[in-house]
Amino acid sequence: MDEVTRMRAIINAQNEIIEAGSSLPEVMRIVTIQAMLVANSTGAVVELAEGDEMVYGSGAGTVAGKEGLRLHLHGRLSGLCVTTGDTLTCTETETDPRVDKVACRKVGARSMVVVPLICRGATVGVLKVLSDQPAQFSEEDASLLKSLGNFIAAAISQASTFEATQRQALTDSLTGLQNRTDFMDQLRGA
Repeated sequence: MDEVTRMRAIINAQNEIIEAGSSLPEVMRIVTIQAMLVANSTGAVVELAEGDEMVYGSGAGTVAGKEGLRLHLHGRLSGLCVTTGDTLTCTETETDPRVDKVACRKVGARSMVVVPLICRGATVGVLKVLSDQPAQFSEEDASLLKSLGNFIAAAISQASTFEATQRQALTDSLTGLQNRTDFMDQLRGA
């Protein structure tokens, strides 16, 4: 993919993310599809850090349908990316000691780039693109995905903040049950 085509792909990705607005699942879905296209990869996934686990939030290509998959944070390239905040590249999953070989085989990953999603100074997850071919990604790919990752982290943060605010507005803080506003909205919809 030439430089102009890549830049157009990034701009398209940013535009689609902006249009997705406040829907966190939609933002993550668009991110994975666009990252896969930008990097010319066979799969892409947004993994979110939850305690000592990484959770697949959204996947495209060879990792589509694996949403909700939970893997240990430690002993994986994604976990290392979260703890260091560095963009990491793996040229061959079969020989790289930093990866979980079993997990890589499950999703058909032979090479990958893992980009931290940093929001307000904290790494909240990663964007991972992968290929079924060894040594698929260049330094240019990693740099491009890192730039896209910064934008993606901000979009994911805004979407999750909106969803949390919306949940708070529609539930009773003491019981966690729907409040009158939510009930009336549902009643009007019915």
